[in-house]
Amino acid sequence: MQDESCPFTHDFADEDLDDSEPEAKEYICEKAGGLVSFGEGAAAMWLELPQNTAVQVTGIPDHYTKSMVADTLTLMGRYVVTHDNVLRLWRVPGRRGQCAVVQEGSADFAERICRKFHEKFACSSPMNIISVAGTMGDLSNPRHPVSRSVDCRKVVCSWERPSRWIRLVYCDKDKASKAYKGMDSGEYTVLGEHAKISLPYERLADPSRSWVIKLHDVPAMTTGQAQVREMLYKLPRALWPFKIEFGPLTHAFQESSAGNMIRGLLQGIGPVDDWEVSKSSDLRIIKGCAVFRKESEAREAARRLHNTAPFNTDQVLLSVKLMIQINFKILGRIYQTVLNQIHQQKEDWETAGITFAAEPPTNSPFRHMKLEGEDSGAMAKAQQQLQEILAGRLVCEPDGKIYQIPASASRQRISRGLKLVESLCSVVVQRDRLKRQVRIIGPAEDFEPAARILISLFDTCEEKQVTSQAPENTPHDPTNCQVCWTQPEAEEIIRTSCGHTYCQGCFAHLAHSAGTSTAKDFEIRCAAEGCGMIFPISEIQRHLSAEAFEQVLDASTASNIARNRFVEYCPTPDCGNIYISTATWETLPNGPIHTCCKCLQLVCTSCHVRHLDMTCEEYQETQADATKELQDAKKLLGVKDCPVCRVPIQKAGGCNHVVCERGCGKHICWVCLECFNTDDECYRHMWNTHNRIYDPEEIAAAEHNAAAEERAVAEQIVAAAEEMAVAEQIAAAAEEIRRRAAERREAALAEEREVRLTTTSNGLTWPVFCGFIRVTQYIFNGVVNGLEDLRLL
Repeated sequence: MQDESCPFTHDFADEDLDDSEPEAKEYICEKAGGLVSFGEGAAAMWLELPQNTAVQVTGIPDHYTKSMVADTLTLMGRYVVTHDNVLRLWRVPGRRGQCAVVQEGSADFAERICRKFHEKFACSSPMNIISVAGTMGDLSNPRHPVSRSVDCRKVVCSWERPSRWIRLVYCDKDKASKAYKGMDSGEYTVLGEHAKISLPYERLADPSRSWVIKLHDVPAMTTGQAQVREMLYKLPRALWPFKIEFGPLTHAFQESSAGNMIRGLLQGIGPVDDWEVSKSSDLRIIKGCAVFRKESEAREAARRLHNTAPFNTDQVLLSVKLMIQINFKILGRIYQTVLNQIHQQKEDWETAGITFAAEPPTNSPFRHMKLEGEDSGAMAKAQQQLQEILAGRLVCEPDGKIYQIPASASRQRISRGLKLVESLCSVVVQRDRLKRQVRIIGPAEDFEPAARILISLFDTCEEKQVTSQAPENTPHDPTNCQVCWTQPEAEEIIRTSCGHTYCQGCFAHLAHSAGTSTAKDFEIRCAAEGCGMIFPISEIQRHLSAEAFEQVLDASTASNIARNRFVEYCPTPDCGNIYISTATWETLPNGPIHTCCKCLQLVCTSCHVRHLDMTCEEYQETQADATKELQDAKKLLGVKDCPVCRVPIQKAGGCNHVVCERGCGKHICWVCLECFNTDDECYRHMWNTHNRIYDPEEIAAAEHNAAAEERAVAEQIVAAAEEMAVAEQIAAAAEEIRRRAAERREAALAEEREVRLTTTSNGLTWPVFCGFIRVTQYIFNGVVNGLEDLRLL
């Protein structure tokens, strides 16, 4: 029985009681603005972007497989559709044939394949193809509780209702003044709105000397005075005018007809998927919202129709503004936790012209929210603020290191501990099972108490190293690292599932080196001789630190992007997001437009630059001189672009076989730029087509360089010999100086011995003293002569 005071939840599913953690076959996370799935060897298996479009194919024959569906679509258009592009193939009960959802990596795949089908195959094929949204928007995976998307296809049109001026004529100045003061102060309103009036003035041309108050921009009404008095329903009967005069209407289009006219103007620019005339808080203004099929067409509508006069009068202008809408999809319990934080930010957002809205709760566990505004800079700031609120913070240890739940903690204990922290601190706690990290979402004042409680719950668990046992019979010594061939320290040993041993540092280096290899795909394999097993993603994560694991995922993503010819990086500095490029130009200004979901800046997906108010062709014409200079510089430096991925390549020397290492990994013939999958194919092509693998000019240049190098070496040898001869002369002169000094020293010693023979036992005699003086003089002269010889040399 469970006591009511017990904070733990005792009702657990069977999987919660199972302490064995299943091995994850893939790891999905957000990188560069898209979802990336990492599989064996940390290789990026697929990349999902918000731009991705898909098609739904119905009426597929029952015997068709995914490969047959892919081949059929390949025959319909210029796209190569593979088995992996068919995301789902299923049979619908009660309907003839099968259904399939197909998605390809280009932004215009759905549009082009649908147009091609309806033009040539719709009448002869039992199948039907329609465009559907991509799969990235629906993230129901609990590991991804927050998803977002940016939509810039909506424009808001606003125009004035039909209005006129009205004159209230009074015969008494006092009544006119009182009525003016009441309406000017807001005490008396017009249809509940503050009146826009002018000061009372006397009509001098009127014999009765009447006083007039003029109301401006009054909504169009009938000319009857009863309706006007009903409009001025708060005006006292004593202040009613004795005469009311009506001015002409600003335009004769009522709400429905004006809306249809504006919708027609918008549809003249591009297809409009949705049009709705909404109520405005200002009774004088009518607003209509249109959603275009393409963002570029929405921007063109705002550029072409804003501040125009569609009603044949300059008094009424049409306002067309492009709206940036950022949609968020989060778990409902996260929304309830951060609701107060969002309300604290709403005032700042409204000041910046940004509206926040959340859809009412439904039976789904998710809640949908959106930010909407005009200014891209303010929207980017608001998006970052909301993301920080929804993301929460990682739990860190006191020294600042990211806290990791001990591997020895059971799933049951972890589940109970996280639920306890949520119930005590009114926060949402999310656990990353692979990284063993914990993220707390909620108010800032509740974060520290929740973190302290969570760390204290698992402090008693002893950390243990998770390793796989090696087979008993292995071809190599299991105690030696397979990279450095030394025996690792006990605390640094890593035993892989294939039975081989690594140092922690060597394994990390092996993982990072996978991104710098010339292999076509990013894969982390065992380095042991004869093994080459691809490590599972869960094992790579287990043996690497959190920071090293993120670096490996970043390198794998960058490798996948470099080899993907449909993907480009956002040109905004320090952005790092990617988008799907298109090969076709458009005749609309800005070209095929994409709004980056991170920096909210515009980029043409064909030209990969931002060219406002110009088509792609016009921009290319303005850049003709710069393009020519760039091509001339490339030719001068010997730089050519890869024919597949357009990565610049420079050949410093060697044969005409080059490899696009930083891009697609293709083997390229430098002469004709033909691409091959292997080096053997490239060499066979060069011999069969060009009869050589080297250029004659390069051979001549190489021979010239070799001769120049030989001459330089010979000159160095001669210079060294001359230096050696000079050194020998100096050594001989020094030897001669030493010989002369020795001779002088011997002469001085002989004279000294001769002087000593003349000494007596009573002391020095005069001859001895004179001999001593001469010896000293000889020594001094010898030293001076030696120095003089050195100076002459």
